[in-house]
Amino acid sequence: MEGFPNGGTYLGRKQVFEGYFPAMLQNFEEFHATPDEFLSFGDKVIVLGNYHGISKTKKEFDVEFSHVYIIENQKIVKFKQYTDTKLIQKSLE
Repeated sequence: MEGFPNGGTYLGRKQVFEGYFPAMLQNFEEFHATPDEFLSFGDKVIVLGNYHGISKTKKEFDVEFSHVYIIENQKIVKFKQYTDTKLIQKSLE
């Protein structure tokens, strides 16, 4: 998601797991995405939950998220994230 640490568009498993996640996680001492609810609608799965953690600046955050996954042939082909990026960015200051 634009505004999320290292947010943007990543294509394919390699970019996501070797590019995005290592770079994003370097901003935090702890980072957790805890799902609370899963909703399924045809080829879409929506996950509602909370991000919580501690940034490298020692500031804690707790913010809700929703993730939307598009599934084709039992594989995730698209992911969209929605959250309050301002609260996470404030923890990095």
